[in-house]
Amino acid sequence: HNLFLLVFAETGFFGILFLLSIFILMLKNTLLSNHNYQKSEKMILFSLVLVVLTLSMFDHYFLTNVSAQILLAVLIYLVIDTTTDLRKAVDNHL
Repeated sequence: HNLFLLVFAETGFFGILFLLSIFILMLKNTLLSNHNYQKSEKMILFSLVLVVLTLSMFDHYFLTNVSAQILLAVLIYLVIDTTTDLRKAVDNHL
C-alpha cells in the first residue's frame, strides 16, 4: 500500500526517480517562490504537499483513485501557479 514501492515495482528505477523528482520540485518551488503570495499561503501549500507525500507512504490512493488524481492535479497546478506568473507571459506575447 505504498505509492513509491508500487511505482518502483511497476516502472523501475526511472519511474521512481521521476516521481520523486516531481515531489522534490514541488517542495522546492513552494518554499523558494518569490511572487506576491503571503507567507501563510506558501506554508499552506507546502503543508498540502507534505500531506500528499505522507499519505503516499501509506496508500496508493493518488495512483488508483480518480478523485485523488484530480486532487493531485489541482495541487500540482497550484504549485506551478505560485512559481510562474502566467499573466505576464501572456501579456508579453501580445
